[in-house]
Amino acid sequence: MSSSSQKNDSIPLVKQARKPASQICNYSLGSGNENEIKLHESLLLRFGPFYCKDDDRSLKDDAWQHVVQKSPDREAVTNEIYLGAVRRVEKQARETYADDDKVNNLTGSQFRWMMIKDGCLFLQLALFVLGGSKQLGYSPDHKIFGKKADLSGWIRSMFFVGNQIPLVVLRELMKQSFFQQVIIAHNQGKWDQPKDNLCKIVLYQLLLVPPTFDINQQNRFESNKFASFLKGLLIKRSKPNPLLEAACDVLHGLHSFIVGPEIESNDANNDDEEEAEEEDHDYFDDLEAQRAGGVVEQQGEDHEGARFGPILPIADEEEFIVMGNIKDRKFSSATKLRQAGIHYKLIEDKGSRSIILSKNMMRAYLSLPPFIVDEYTKILFRSLKEYEIIQQLGENETRSYLRFISELIRTPEDVKELAKKGIIRGRQKHKDKLPDILGRLAPRDIYNQHFRLVKIKVNDYARPPWAYLKKYVELVVVLTMIQTVYAILSYHHSKK
Repeated sequence: MSSSSQKNDSIPLVKQARKPASQICNYSLGSGNENEIKLHESLLLRFGPFYCKDDDRSLKDDAWQHVVQKSPDREAVTNEIYLGAVRRVEKQARETYADDDKVNNLTGSQFRWMMIKDGCLFLQLALFVLGGSKQLGYSPDHKIFGKKADLSGWIRSMFFVGNQIPLVVLRELMKQSFFQQVIIAHNQGKWDQPKDNLCKIVLYQLLLVPPTFDINQQNRFESNKFASFLKGLLIKRSKPNPLLEAACDVLHGLHSFIVGPEIESNDANNDDEEEAEEEDHDYFDDLEAQRAGGVVEQQGEDHEGARFGPILPIADEEEFIVMGNIKDRKFSSATKLRQAGIHYKLIEDKGSRSIILSKNMMRAYLSLPPFIVDEYTKILFRSLKEYEIIQQLGENETRSYLRFISELIRTPEDVKELAKKGIIRGRQKHKDKLPDILGRLAPRDIYNQHFRLVKIKVNDYARPPWAYLKKYVELVVVLTMIQTVYAILSYHHSKK
């Protein structure tokens, strides 16, 4: 390492923002746990301090040397530029990791070079996934970025719990010349926003939109440079998503994208929750009475194919509440709900927290966010399920959402019903597999309060009487018009 870099290592750290609410946590299930060992061994690439191995060092060194060779400055200058970029956010990056011992054991120089090399490899993989393979400048037979790239393996590694580089580091690296050149070289800076691939959508929003937006803002004020002005016109303008901007890593960003922003509570919602709790108590009063009478219901499926659990002994009543099986026996699929008069409405950019049943005088609407299914759906949602467990997120939002959607979508007909409204998105071959995918992903023992409330509202919905009268009124109007036309024709015929 150059003497100048050693000199810079002694520069005091810049004071950064407060400690992030969410942190990167090590996926540790216990010493020697076989499942944990299998999960870690299955990682093709390891990023950050938790799972690092010497086996990965050569790949990271190669990725870094590629950046150096493609950068406009000499190697020593490029080193200083990247070290300075990471140094600016080092304090915040260290605080992003939850395991203080592992991070604190790294010297300033070790931590910065880990962030640089791991981060540059991570970003090159992300740009490769987003369609920038040509702009990265690798040969077609490259072992990572070649035509035979193992995208499933890379994506699993990039979204694995704890196998993360802080977004604050990745965004600093994206501002450097190599990555800016890749962004601009791709179709003159026009990166089309992905629509039917969840992994690409999240990577685009988290990593590509912020630096692209920065370039656009910069070019707007460089009006004295004709080339910069033209470049600013050509580059597609996209504004960052504030919710994803606050994420601490890529997996956190994926979770935020799925669940959406916090929904402000109001008195009406509180009343609905109290009503839901009352109905829950009524249900268990009926259960106890049923038990006293010696009636035991068996586990199975109802006539609509809805899954429901066994009636548990009173001693297991608390477990039954946790499992959240309240009114599962009545909850119908998307096709059945539509036949019952419930319509579907697409809500964009709000996530699963915004799912709600709303009613007006004539009909009810179940508002749902888009669910994107692709070849990586299972990989991403499995990581999200593990993420919620490790982060100890008590609301279990992703797992509850998966179960809710799995009950709505049981057959290809349910997929078609929701796809008509743009709620299910993806290629047809992936849509056809969605019921099976959800059946494997959705847990049987998770349902949070939000989705229990939505289910109770759906189950209790009944069409208003005037909704049935509407059809009769329409029929009467049609018959009246026919009768009027017939009367006019008869009158003219009699005149003749």
